[in-house]
Amino acid sequence: MIFMRISVMMLGALSILAMPSCRAQEGCPSFEDSVSLCTPENAALEELSGLLDSRQHPGVFWAHNDSGDAAQLYAFSRTGQHLGIYALDGITAVDWEDIAFGPGPDSERDYIYIGDFGNNGLYRSSLVIYRIPEPDADPLQEPQNVLVEEVESFPLVYPLAPLVVYDCETLLVDPVFGDIYLVTKDSSSPQVEDGLCHVFRKTAPHLPGEEAILEEAGTLFFAKGLSGMITAGDVSPAGDEILIRSYLMNRLWKRLPGEALHEALARDYCAVPMTFEIQGEAIAFAADGTGYYTASEAYTLGIQPVHFFERIPETEGEGVSEGIPEGELEGTLEGEGLAEGAQEGLEEGLPEGEEEGIPSEGSLEEGEGLAEGLPEGQEEGEGVPEGEGLLEGSLEGGLEGQEEGFAEGVEEGQNEGTEEGAIEGEEEGMPLEGSMEGSMEEGEEEGVPSEGLPEEGEGETDPWHSADRDHDNVIGLSELLRVIQFFNSGGYHCEEGTEDGYAPGSGDPACLPHDSDYNPQDWDINLSELLRIIQFFNSSGYHSCPEVFPPTEDGFCVGIGE
Repeated sequence: MIFMRISVMMLGALSILAMPSCRAQEGCPSFEDSVSLCTPENAALEELSGLLDSRQHPGVFWAHNDSGDAAQLYAFSRTGQHLGIYALDGITAVDWEDIAFGPGPDSERDYIYIGDFGNNGLYRSSLVIYRIPEPDADPLQEPQNVLVEEVESFPLVYPLAPLVVYDCETLLVDPVFGDIYLVTKDSSSPQVEDGLCHVFRKTAPHLPGEEAILEEAGTLFFAKGLSGMITAGDVSPAGDEILIRSYLMNRLWKRLPGEALHEALARDYCAVPMTFEIQGEAIAFAADGTGYYTASEAYTLGIQPVHFFERIPETEGEGVSEGIPEGELEGTLEGEGLAEGAQEGLEEGLPEGEEEGIPSEGSLEEGEGLAEGLPEGQEEGEGVPEGEGLLEGSLEGGLEGQEEGFAEGVEEGQNEGTEEGAIEGEEEGMPLEGSMEGSMEEGEEEGVPSEGLPEEGEGETDPWHSADRDHDNVIGLSELLRVIQFFNSGGYHCEEGTEDGYAPGSGDPACLPHDSDYNPQDWDINLSELLRIIQFFNSSGYHSCPEVFPPTEDGFCVGIGE
């Protein structure tokens, strides 16, 4: 999937309340925040979309690219060393999206299943799963080019194809029963409600070359917006845990003995840590049970690192709930704080019909707004439950240790006390010109900025917002992501030589502050300031309007000026 299309959907998570399908399990495993384990050295692995940690060859990772590559797997070590390319004989890759270990004819071997079912344009009626015995590889070997001749193909079709098809990026293979599962990606298909993913199953045994009709085994309401766009999954070697990720959160399901995978997915989940990865599309259990790995295919940013989340032994994990360090959020076991993505009792904040949040991907391409409203039912005075800092510990742009990740951190109480500041009936739920009756206290991140510009930085406004690096009076995706980076990093500073003259983190404030930093002007992008940029992104553009009275909060107005 191309970077632009995916990244556009990212912004939905900033303005949509993520609604989990169920409450989190009790007694969940705990994991440390991520560490950057390695970066694959092979430049050809530029769109890493599927990842496995070898069980039979410790220290070896298997990976593949997204669409556009040949039908081949890449092996690399835990230090990132390139170990080889393993091409599947006679196979053409259309859109590989995920891989999984599973059983095969030889019970003594692991088999790699490869999902060729990406369907961005919803044009594919039939899909295919490939299965190969895991090749031999050594973490210390010299790079090899290997032709894998033992390849089995399992053609699949959706039950209502070609009338109803889906985009899918997640493959699960049950190590106990051998069943194959596909979990569709939210909102890519016009037939699915935003946030509602379908779980399809192909029961074992699998006959090579024989087309099978997938059975719908259930639905999974993961979340809305980008938070719910499921991009990868994995089943633990023992089959007792299931990991599924989206762009902005990771979740884990515990599986009971004798239970089918889809039955486990219908029960409660465990929210586990994530690191924000632009276009993160891979997740895999560690073969030795010590944690899990994630990776990104954001090739436009260069080869991305593999992140590792180490499991905390239960004896050391007392007081840790849902992957959040003890004391970070109070009451997370009961769903309070950022963890659950639910704001109980908030039922009347959106206009009727707006509850579903961000429109489908097709609507986005037609220019419709990404931000369809505030968290559902935002009531008076409610804001960030139990936790003030939405993005603590995120200097690397990630949200390590946050239970639900970036999206739900933003979504859970982004406008504390703003009920009176919002203009009734506005769809966007964003700060609007003159929309506050009072002013914010110094340092507050909640609510909408006061009328008028802050005392610091008063004066003539530049015709272009400093986020608008190409000066086209439109905030583009990359420009918005830059401001999100400042928001994540806890600040920004002047730095010559960067694309916009600024850099994340604290440092030299010798230049003019960023236009997004207007109240307070403190070299830190707070939530209300970020929401303003999202408003510009959602609209057709913006323009400088210092002459408007009463003045806007930042000296700019929504829409293209005359």
